[in-house]
Amino acid sequence: MSTSALLTLSEDDLDERAAQLEAQIVTSGAAILDVVVKDLDKFIPRETKRRFLDHVEFASAMDEATLRALKADLRTLTGTLTGTLRAELTANDIWLAAELPEDRKSMRGNPPVWMSLQKIACQLAGVFVKYGFPPDAPGQTPEYNLEYDTPRYFIEHLYCPGLIEAYWKQNEELAMVRATAASRARALSQEDLEARWNAID
Repeated sequence: MSTSALLTLSEDDLDERAAQLEAQIVTSGAAILDVVVKDLDKFIPRETKRRFLDHVEFASAMDEATLRALKADLRTLTGTLTGTLRAELTANDIWLAAELPEDRKSMRGNPPVWMSLQKIACQLAGVFVKYGFPPDAPGQTPEYNLEYDTPRYFIEHLYCPGLIEAYWKQNEELAMVRATAASRARALSQEDLEARWNAID
């Protein structure tokens, strides 16, 4: 909705539109979370396999029992992270962005959500340490160049970049609605103050 269209709405209409947008944002957040959870089954083994294949000597020295244990730990990690993310990212207010970022194709602009998503990379790095995977670059800290970003491919007919763009668009409109309501409230307060000022000689 454009700014000019918002100006025609009553105070009650603005409140109603804000409530609608908040509900839409939470729904979009839940859809993004669902895609991320489904992506864990791909991201975790993919990142581990890549490092396994990159470090030939290390991988060749790993016996079958250790490799089996590693894969079991990866499955356990997927389950653990699914529970953690659902617990942390189902709070409605976490999806209501405090500020609007320039990049509307990533969740980096919502720090609480982004920090929660980075637990995926952090806990996977812990598995790499547990099994003695060589660092990505010797002497660097952290040892692994590992960051989780939302998938940029379709997962079960859902395209996360599209969901994220819609999410930010909803947050942008909510910010406009709130700004319009705040501006209108300020103008009414100023009118009352002017009336008080003019009433006293």
